[in-house]
Formats: sequence, structure tokens, C-alpha cells
Amino acid sequence: MHYHGGSTPTYWDSKANRFKVPKTPTLDQVFFYLQEGRYRFPRKADFESFYSDILNIYTDYDTDQRSRTYKNNGSDDFCQLLNLCILGIIKSFGYPQTWLG
Repeated sequence: MHYHGGSTPTYWDSKANRFKVPKTPTLDQVFFYLQEGRYRFPRKADFESFYSDILNIYTDYDTDQRSRTYKNNGSDDFCQLLNLCILGIIKSFGYPQTWLG
């Protein structure tokens, strides 16, 4: 997977042998699903280190370009994993997934 900054939907790049993914719209979807409570996580004691990966991501607004991007101030691996999982579910089964949450 490779993030791109445009609004082009996720597509397969056969030359690069990877999916090209629009970062901001797909992470918007991850955070929307988090807000709706569509994910189920283990108890807090078992999940604490992964939880911080989600909290390390923040939005940055560029007033000149009138654009919003996601940035991180530490590890964000688990949040990226959530993004990949949602993309895989949608690519495999279609959208929307009523059973997702």
C-alpha cells in the first residue's frame, strides 16, 4: 500500500505492484468508524499500547491551501492497520458493510 495525496479512489498500480490509497479520505473513514463504535477492542489493560497509536494521529489544516491532512507525533502503526483492514473489507465485500459494527 502507498498513500497518495489526491482524491483518486484506491486503485491497483501494477507497475509499483501495490495499492495506491488516498490517505485523508481513508483515515477519515477509520475515525468515523471509531466515533460510531464500530470496532470492538480487548479490555483496556491488553489494548493500551495500541490505543496510543490511535491517539498519536492528529489533523493539520493548511489555511493557504484550504486542505486538511493527517500527521502523527509517534507510532501510528495500529491505526494504519485499521485503515488497511477496512480497505480490505470494502475491496473484498463491497460497501457499506452492515455487519461492520
